[in-house]
Parts: sequence; C-alpha cells; structure tokens
Amino acid sequence: MPYDGRWLRFTEDDNYVYLSSDDLTSCYYAREWLSGGGFEGDNQPIFNFKAGKNNPNPYRLKYRQQAIRQFAIELAQLNLGNTYITTVPSSKTRDDPDYDDRMDKMIEIFLSINTNIEYITPLQCRCSRPPLHLSTSRLTPPLIKANIEWCEGTYTRYPSIVLIDDVLTTG
Repeated sequence: MPYDGRWLRFTEDDNYVYLSSDDLTSCYYAREWLSGGGFEGDNQPIFNFKAGKNNPNPYRLKYRQQAIRQFAIELAQLNLGNTYITTVPSSKTRDDPDYDDRMDKMIEIFLSINTNIEYITPLQCRCSRPPLHLSTSRLTPPLIKANIEWCEGTYTRYPSIVLIDDVLTTG
C-alpha cells in the first residue's frame, strides 16, 4: 500500500522479531518496501532515497534529492513538538569516504519546517561496516549494539528522544 499520509504503528502481527510488545507501542512507520514489488507504490521513493550519493546518473541524484525532501516533509507531519530527535547511526562512520549524508540532509530540511525540535547526535558507530543490504549475513542485536556508542551529553530539557531510521529490516 503506497504512503497515504498516515503513520502506522507496528503491531504484534508485524514480523519484527527483535521488538517486544512494549516496543511496538512506540514504534511507527510511514512506508513499507515490498520485496519483489519492482518500483510500484512505496518502492520507488524508498529506492530513490537509498540511491548512493556517488551515483553517476544525474537523474538518480535528482530523484534522490526529491525523496529526501519528500520524506522530511512527511516526518514534519508528525508534529513532534518539544522533543529531541536523532538518527540511528549508519553503517559508516562520519569520516568514512563512503558515509552517506541522506539522513543529515533529510533532518536539515525537517528542522527548517519544525523549528521547535532540538536535533541531537548522541549516537555514532565505532567503526564502519558493510551495509546490511550488501551483507550475506545479518548482525545480531548484540553485535549491532556493540558498534554503537553514546558520545554526547545528557538530555533533560524534553521528556523524550525520537529515534529516526531510514529502513527497519525485518527478521
């Protein structure tokens, strides 16, 4: 089902084996990738968003920028007032030449729309690793956690931190 402007809450029926039922009450998603679905529905904008920043095709980069902007606007529709927002670290460290800044660009546009949000960057990955979609094996949650560190501050001004990820992988 293509994105229709509604954010959906995960349910017990969703196949997210690493989330507890308590986690599900506070996890939302806007789009779903349909494996084998080609470029129909949500697959096209997700594909465009995930297009590499070094793609030599100027049309792919144009559509990537459009998807970044589109997703920022959709995120802004949540009206997340008086909260912190941060992103899940990517598979690359920020100083890695292959680091992709699409989430940074999306958050920059989002913050220009929602000015009552404080963006923080307390999480970083310790070392670069291959992205999950290019790996032959999945990392377990303990291995993923071991590569993420809290590197900045204490946050007491707002009651919550909203964690944004571009893709949540099932299974």
